[in-house]
Amino acid sequence: MKKRKSIAAIALAALLSLNTAVPAFADDTTAYTIEYPKVEQTVLGGNLQVSSNDFLLKSLDNQSEIKEKYSQLSDMISKTSSSLAAIIGNPQASEELKTVAQGTNVALSTLSAFLNAQEDISDDDYQLRELQADLADYQLVRTAQSLFSVHYQLQYNLQKLTNTRAVLQNNEKAAQKKYDLKLGTALAVSQAKDALAEMDNSITGLQNQSKEIDTQMNRLLGHSYSDSITFGSMPDPDTSYVNKIDLQKDTAAAQDASYNVQIKQKQRALLGDETIEDRDRKRSIGNLTEAELQNIGASLEKQLHMIQSQQSVLAAAEQKLETAKLSESQAQKKYSFGFMSSMEYDNARNDTFAQDFAVKTASAELFWEIESYKWIVRGLPMS
Repeated sequence: MKKRKSIAAIALAALLSLNTAVPAFADDTTAYTIEYPKVEQTVLGGNLQVSSNDFLLKSLDNQSEIKEKYSQLSDMISKTSSSLAAIIGNPQASEELKTVAQGTNVALSTLSAFLNAQEDISDDDYQLRELQADLADYQLVRTAQSLFSVHYQLQYNLQKLTNTRAVLQNNEKAAQKKYDLKLGTALAVSQAKDALAEMDNSITGLQNQSKEIDTQMNRLLGHSYSDSITFGSMPDPDTSYVNKIDLQKDTAAAQDASYNVQIKQKQRALLGDETIEDRDRKRSIGNLTEAELQNIGASLEKQLHMIQSQQSVLAAAEQKLETAKLSESQAQKKYSFGFMSSMEYDNARNDTFAQDFAVKTASAELFWEIESYKWIVRGLPMS
């Protein structure tokens, strides 16, 4: 069976050669734009954890450059030890130099023994770690993609609240004007101010949430947490994909691709039959694997139902938007003929704005429900 040097030896050699897989971050804040189709490759190419996982796998694989560095380090230790031995055995060398040489030689001997003492790992063990790393990497990708949808849902809600705030501000001004003219009450003014203050508090909360999403996305994409990120356009839901869904075929594909199933199968393969404990563990893992296969089918069916439910939510929101537009059109006519106050007209217009954002929010939610279904088919467990 092919063997690979263990991670400790190779990682140490690479670190001693001053070449790490950790990306450097600039101190200055940078501005950048991320488009949804680029999220996956950006996470896989720049995320610190992904880079670390990739480095460790390359270390385990003991290939090309890392293998060469390990060999170079071993040669360097051997040659240096020979030079130090010559100094120690030289009667003309000073005692101080001999002391330093002896200390250095002990350190190099310890390092050499450490490198040579590392156990190799089997192909199965390497493949298990590779599966675990891939699962972790793609879970990060899925998280970053989900933040794209969350970002836009927050922005839609912020825009809706901002429009509503403008209406509340006008209401507050109108209440104050009536009060000044002795046509209104102090209570009405106070209530209008309360509504405006509550709206400001809600807007601040959403703004803080949006900033936190930016910070999380920066980290997932491999950027400094303080970088200025701009999200590209929000994709439309992939309804053509939904129309082609075949639950039975997708379930079979998801079971074949499942990382959890593959990991359990590999863990089972690594166990022997020498002890009762090993045989019991293999039986237990086999039962867990079968349960996981059944769970995949249930997860896909549940996700499909969530897609269908969100489609209904979007359709209802779109219908309400049409009604709101019709109501605004009628309000505009009444306002132009003097049959409606500016406040009433503003409220009608705000209803249309609010319903438009409700449609956009429902669309963003449907988009992510579809993407979640795709991820299950690709082998990730339902989040």
